[in-house]
Amino acid sequence: MGADDPAARPGRLRRVCGAALLPALLAIASGQATPVVSLDAPQRETCSDFVQHETRNAEEVRTFSPFFSQVRSRQDNKVRTDVLWPLVSVRSWHEESSGRILSTWYRDTDRNDPSGAYHVWVVPILGIGRSTNGLSYLGVFPIAGTLYDFMGMDEWTFTLFPLYSKSRVDDTVTESWLWPFYSHTHGPRIDRFRIWPFYGRSSELAGQVRRKFVLWPIWSQVHYDYRTSKGDGYVLFPIYGHVKLTDQETWWVLPPFFRHTVGARQSLSYYPWPFVQIARGENEKFWIWPFYGHKRYSGDRYQFILWPLYADATRPSGADTWHRWRLFPFLYSTRVTAPAKAGAPETVKARVFKFWPLVERERQGQDLRWRFLSLWPLNDLGPIERNLAPLWTLFDYRREAGNRETSLLWGLYRSRVAADGAARGHLFPLYGWTRDPARSEHTWSLLGGLAGYRQQGEKRVYRVLYFLKWGDRQP
Repeated sequence: MGADDPAARPGRLRRVCGAALLPALLAIASGQATPVVSLDAPQRETCSDFVQHETRNAEEVRTFSPFFSQVRSRQDNKVRTDVLWPLVSVRSWHEESSGRILSTWYRDTDRNDPSGAYHVWVVPILGIGRSTNGLSYLGVFPIAGTLYDFMGMDEWTFTLFPLYSKSRVDDTVTESWLWPFYSHTHGPRIDRFRIWPFYGRSSELAGQVRRKFVLWPIWSQVHYDYRTSKGDGYVLFPIYGHVKLTDQETWWVLPPFFRHTVGARQSLSYYPWPFVQIARGENEKFWIWPFYGHKRYSGDRYQFILWPLYADATRPSGADTWHRWRLFPFLYSTRVTAPAKAGAPETVKARVFKFWPLVERERQGQDLRWRFLSLWPLNDLGPIERNLAPLWTLFDYRREAGNRETSLLWGLYRSRVAADGAARGHLFPLYGWTRDPARSEHTWSLLGGLAGYRQQGEKRVYRVLYFLKWGDRQP
């Protein structure tokens, strides 16, 4: 394929992106001096609250807030890079990469394979790339073109959309003229025809569900032929509806507002929807919106009081359980617990409490963090935490693996105390100090050396005017 081919691999785009990232990468590199030597021990090096290099739980994070952040997994080498988030976001894993620049999205399945599949979409105007079958494509919306692996479709062809379009998902093909008015879908388990809103019919799941409408939404009907449940139903909108199956029966009055369903495993009533909802059986729900409601579904539990003021939820996640509650818009809490073991109660693995917009407290095991201010009102997102939160965090206290760190006013005051007692700190640019009990060492300085003192064991050295020193031999 020639270099002028419109579907050629977008090398120029990658070079432009790389040039845009280079200044941020250099800025980050200039602030780092300590290499990561252990995947397990937390390490943190900062030039300020805006330039940081941190490793924790086998994850390496570099930030130059609010311009750049990068997270790298040291186990599987997954990398996420954000530049001026949310403007630019790039991800890579092994040989695959994907990302977004403003409204331009791209995905490259193998960066080392010049003939591999890739996709570039300039939403909503342009799509260009190569499919997994090696077919190059180009689409200029809404004029004409073909796109592959786009929005859940394996293939989508259009001409003067919505005049004509054709899509394919696996072996199911949909052809439309003047979408959404005329459409025909056919595949191994589905056949659907529509001249909207006058008439439409469909047969799904190899004929187990057959639907039809006339003058939608006035008249619609359905026939079910499942192995364990069969029956028919209809809706005359907006007056009345009825469905009768082998194991359940439903009535509507003024659908969808009033509904009553009685079944062998589940019952459901609306009086009217969405204000009063009651469900009994495998799933339970009692809803008098917006005053009070609760529901239980497959281990999940949720309730609210005076929505959206108060809500709480419990949800299993693997072996753990998440517990959340909120008092909107000020108080938010999340707690993660591990199941109880024989002779021992359940253990709290992590806890987050936020009093928006003032303070946030996070605890994970013995690790602890306090922050002031906390302006993001919802659950913390990674890019916001890395790129934007340092801008409004006036006070930050961390305790990790026995190490303690305090930062005030974006690092103008900072102190660090290690688990072994070694410590250092500063009040920039006035005062700085260090302490190392293992070496019997203590130092302090004013204005970066205008006056200073250093002691190691029995030896002492004094400094004035940056250059003048006296005392014992330099330790």
